Amino acid sequence: MAHAAQSPQSPPVFRSSTQFVSVDVVVTGKDDAPVTDLRKDDFEILENGKPQKISEFAYVSVPLAHRAVDVDAAPRPPSDVATNGASALASRAIVIFVDDSSLSAVMFCDGCPDVMGALKNALTRFLQSLSPDDQVAIVWQSRSDISQDFTNDIPRLITAVNNRKMGMGLTAIGPFWRPTINSLNFVIGALAGSNYARRAIVYVGALACNPGDEVTFQGVECRDMYKNARNANVPIYALDPRVSPPQRSHTLAELAINTGGLHFIGQSNPLGAVDKIVADNGSFYTLGFHPEPLVNDGKYHEIKVTVKRPDVQVRSRQRYLADTAAKPAASPARDMTKSLGGGLDDPSLPVRVWAAPLAAADRGMVRTLVTLEVSYPQQTGPDLAFDDELRVGILALSTDGKIKASFQRPIAFKGTWKPSARGTFVINETIDLPVGQLALRAGVTSRVLGRTGTAHLPIDVPDLRSGDLQVGPIVLGLAGQITHADAAVGLDRARALVPFQPTTARAFTPNDALRVYALGAWRSSATAIDVEVSISGGPVPRVRRLTVDATVAVAGSRKAVIETVLPLANFAPGAYVLRVEARLPKGKPASREIPIEIR
Repeated sequence: MAHAAQSPQSPPVFRSSTQFVSVDVVVTGKDDAPVTDLRKDDFEILENGKPQKISEFAYVSVPLAHRAVDVDAAPRPPSDVATNGASALASRAIVIFVDDSSLSAVMFCDGCPDVMGALKNALTRFLQSLSPDDQVAIVWQSRSDISQDFTNDIPRLITAVNNRKMGMGLTAIGPFWRPTINSLNFVIGALAGSNYARRAIVYVGALACNPGDEVTFQGVECRDMYKNARNANVPIYALDPRVSPPQRSHTLAELAINTGGLHFIGQSNPLGAVDKIVADNGSFYTLGFHPEPLVNDGKYHEIKVTVKRPDVQVRSRQRYLADTAAKPAASPARDMTKSLGGGLDDPSLPVRVWAAPLAAADRGMVRTLVTLEVSYPQQTGPDLAFDDELRVGILALSTDGKIKASFQRPIAFKGTWKPSARGTFVINETIDLPVGQLALRAGVTSRVLGRTGTAHLPIDVPDLRSGDLQVGPIVLGLAGQITHADAAVGLDRARALVPFQPTTARAFTPNDALRVYALGAWRSSATAIDVEVSISGGPVPRVRRLTVDATVAVAGSRKAVIETVLPLANFAPGAYVLRVEARLPKGKPASREIPIEIR
């Protein structure tokens, strides 16, 4: 690429408004076993009694993973990079919704099974059985602060499972149905706008709302929630994790039956039930059609999917939402806003995101460097000219979903593809964030391609003015390289915080040498810190020890720049942990660590 520069927004590309409806279908036979040998001609889709032409057809099988996941073992550090690279067709978006209110209500009853042990076993089995590409969220109904947003990073999911004592220990026992329904509606809404072919909620609890309750609003709101799930094409699987509970709630069965899922209550083998849920949700057909006649009325249209084979059960979406006649034209700004507001990554354009809070800013905020790496499809043929506008967007949300910071910026990329180009662009941005736990959503929209890619990254913004010693996020670069990308923008913003271009890669070769950068911050009178930078996981850790002098920073606090180079020569392929630990002459050490891989 020749160059990249910021420019005013160019006119949007208008895409076809012809509606395409995607339908995922689960077909089971005897004992709810998936039927896997159907062809396109075996299916029929009816809309208002009229057959629709099936234009796309595929069978998707996501086998049980059987991963070695031990929630009792110390997990590897979570990844500090988010990516949306997994195929939306071959992966699923699944929410494990733990109704801690109903489980707490039966936790101490006479003769009841061990609730905490059963819950731990069930959640562990889910992590072992789900595919590495699945995007999974673990929701504790009463504790959004200990829940885990969508990720496929096992260490983060293990942490959420191990939050069960907090989730169960402080739950108020009493009327629970309204908060639970509200939470389920929120989760359904988050799944509704995703591009994943298969979405589901696994409801883990002892009972659910009662749709037949006519005395209060519970029945009405419960049935409305069922309707929302059906409209969004989100089946709910219901699981009571206890072995043969003394009392079995019919409301769990109602929840599953009314939303297209399966229910498992009073199981002698709850772990086997987990495998059945994962297998059922991982064996499905995707059908696609263009409605004929096309009616753009903005309403739900009823459809029915049937299979021309006897003795099978068919579960699929029953309606779709038609476009409106006055559907607004697509634009990069509108597409970016929609994708950032979604509950899941948008995988349409591959992107990797890394972020690091690095410097104190005004009003108690922390200036945060965000680096996005975009994988752009390369052009072929004699014309290698390139001209596109990439709009970058960043949105930061608190754990309860409140917007804390956001912005969008258009950037013009114009030039000529080089023969050695890989289609990799790097964009550096900065944004001021408040202290605390946040969910960072960042992405890029291509005006020419009409695609958007977003990735979600949990981020913990430290208070750089606090008294205790802290080590800031680890920044990695490649020694001897300005950037590995075909084009990079925002280098001035990056270098105001870091002396080199950060890399979002976390897989390296023995030929690489890593530039490692981090900040130590504290408020005592100490003028230096002792630092140990190490890579562990192999037979012999590689350690570099430094003593770093401090400078005076904000409001009398002190900071020290930690910077070194670690060659990876002689490291065998495998998984490693890079750790930065700092220590004052007096006091406890502080550290950061991230996972890396050597290939």
